[in-house]
Amino acid sequence: MDMADNGWTLLITRELLERFAAADEPLGVTGVLRPEERLAIALRAAAPGDQTIGYGWREPFEPAGPAAIMVVVPPVGDVQAWQEEAGYRSALTLQVYSDSHRFARLERVLDVPRMRKAAVTIAGCGAVGSEMARQLASAGVRRFYLADMDFLMPVNMPRHACDARDLFRRKADAVRDLVLHRNPEAQVDACHADLTGDGYDWLRRAASASDLLIAVTDSNRAQRLVHREAVRAAKPFLHAGLWERAFGGEVLWVLPRGSALAQRFGVTPCWDCVFGAARNRRAEPARKTEDAPCLTLDPQAGQPGAGVDLSFVTQVALGYALAMLDADSSRCALLERQPNLVYIHSGKRLEWPEELRGPFDVRPREWATFAPDCPVCGGTPAQELDAHIVL
Repeated sequence: MDMADNGWTLLITRELLERFAAADEPLGVTGVLRPEERLAIALRAAAPGDQTIGYGWREPFEPAGPAAIMVVVPPVGDVQAWQEEAGYRSALTLQVYSDSHRFARLERVLDVPRMRKAAVTIAGCGAVGSEMARQLASAGVRRFYLADMDFLMPVNMPRHACDARDLFRRKADAVRDLVLHRNPEAQVDACHADLTGDGYDWLRRAASASDLLIAVTDSNRAQRLVHREAVRAAKPFLHAGLWERAFGGEVLWVLPRGSALAQRFGVTPCWDCVFGAARNRRAEPARKTEDAPCLTLDPQAGQPGAGVDLSFVTQVALGYALAMLDADSSRCALLERQPNLVYIHSGKRLEWPEELRGPFDVRPREWATFAPDCPVCGGTPAQELDAHIVL
């Protein structure tokens, strides 16, 4: 069938075309249509059920439906792209670029190929977890395991990385889409479940497949469980927590025995060593995964705090996350400094503990040591947590 150029341009990555060429069956494509610019942007291969702007496949060709944007990658010959509607085809101008262009300005800062091979588990998709997922996706991480048992409520809006378009959605699903908007090639496994209950099997699978486990929940029981699975799988672990009203916070990074990073930087005290004695006795928030959003509208639920204060603690945690994922970069200096617990102050006046020198201070805690008879790793004494921390 002869085709005339209709003025539309299809922008597609070389890597995506290679996936089409290697596929045995048609692959759907998700993307963006910009009618005013006559531009179609193919972002990624679609998952089953996703809305698509077109299809890519090998010969033989089968029509994909009305107004479909189509790409054919034959075993021999040039790639062809066209728009089809009611049996009429009009050619598209095809522009191919390398997906690596998206991260070109990171190449002298991060090992982008390594980041793109990394897999990260984030337990907790609230204000801290959503921002960490967004930033790690922007840094090139392609594989995510996201878990949260809550819904995104109006009270979350001032602090969460998602926005009003995601109101009343499951947080894990909302953050999954946030990741895909930042890195369309990402693969995200979202879990809406209690990790200490029916989500435990999912957690074990995620831990075994991940290069880093991050726990940023408001449940000490969940924090402890994620940490223990990290130790069991010999994977690095990162904890970030906020103090009341977010006037400050803490970051703990753990390199368990058997992990590659521990062989390089040394084994560190674990979460149970540092926090277990003080936090394992605390009451847990009362929630159920089956609760509908209309049953969880209490604006007083959760700790108060401004987004700007949460963000400061989150950015420090992200620095450690990048150091553990790209330990050959200059950020390895973060892992060379012991102990492995830091306190962060967000800037509020006269509310910092004596260990911090003033607003916006970030300081290691010298007492983060191995605890005797630790149920996870064993070791030597550690002090209990300061009373002002309310995680």
